Amino acid sequence: MSKRFIIPLTGILLTSTLSVGTGHAAENEQPVSMQEGTVPQTEIIEETDTKRVVRSLENEVETVATFDKLDNTVTVVVNGKEPVTIQLEAASSNQPVALARAATTGENTFSNYEYTITHSSPEKWNITMPKGDSVIQKNAKTVTYKSSTKSNLNQFKQSVDKINNLELLILGGASITVLLSGIALVLSLPTAGSGTLTTALAAAGVYGNVARQIIQLSTEMKNAKIYYMRA
Repeated sequence: MSKRFIIPLTGILLTSTLSVGTGHAAENEQPVSMQEGTVPQTEIIEETDTKRVVRSLENEVETVATFDKLDNTVTVVVNGKEPVTIQLEAASSNQPVALARAATTGENTFSNYEYTITHSSPEKWNITMPKGDSVIQKNAKTVTYKSSTKSNLNQFKQSVDKINNLELLILGGASITVLLSGIALVLSLPTAGSGTLTTALAAAGVYGNVARQIIQLSTEMKNAKIYYMRA
């Protein structure tokens, strides 16, 4: 029996996403990097008026994603394991807004990896990350900038800035609904490789530069989570 989850997003999405629990970053978990433009080869193995089935094989890991055009769902099966199905549901979403406080510097993103730096003495950083697999709710904490925290805070800031830049690139080539769908997909499969992400995106009709950018976004989101947990 497949698992079914509902992820609230804005509007009717052309893409669909998956949802499983996210957990905390392990102490020894290391940031990852991915060569720009790397997208595993996928193939459409079935296309009808009601569904599209896409398959990929990467490092002997087979992923099959089925996009139900009537229900607006994507069901993903990795190496024959239990299917995960997501059905989208309309909901509101707050767009990032510019911070305009004289004593603060900050960055807001659609991914909810964010920072606000209060330039006091000592300096205070309010940092946030998504709560579980939610595209709306988020966790937040305030950290004092000092010798024991500054490295992870600076690395977190760098990842958030990269997330913001990638989101702008995705919006330049696709709609806000595609961006939010991609973010929800990444949050739903926190340990997924590029093959699984690419297959799910391809099933929903997302290819090319936008797919590459969403996969790059997933890398930076994973890194930002690591630095958030360490800070």
